Amino acid sequence: MKKIFSNNLMLMLLALIFALVGIIQSFLFKDFIWFARSGSLIVAIGIILLSRTFIIGKDLLLDIQSADTQFNVNSPEHYAALNETIPDYVANDLKSRKAIGLIGPMISTIGTIVWGYADLLNFLFNWDK
Repeated sequence: MKKIFSNNLMLMLLALIFALVGIIQSFLFKDFIWFARSGSLIVAIGIILLSRTFIIGKDLLLDIQSADTQFNVNSPEHYAALNETIPDYVANDLKSRKAIGLIGPMISTIGTIVWGYADLLNFLFNWDK
């Protein structure tokens, strides 16, 4: 379960699938409340992304400047300057930073907008009951 909830790409695809299923259901049932409901699931995916460090049990790495390279010792640039391979813990830190700083907030915001306003599309399609 930990591998599933820490995979940024898989969670983004899952959010997209929830949105597409909600749109398809809305057209089938001629009611965009189904799309709005999918917004709540999209927000849940965003919350999971924002919780990535807790899920994997590893905090974000500190910013420590190297005397050798003038880069953060926990950055890929540092290892590139030393012509060394990037350690797994640095790659994992980058994934966590991307999940917390970009993907999670973006997915949560999109899900909130869908959840709050998708049912208004009924007026656009004159499906309001």
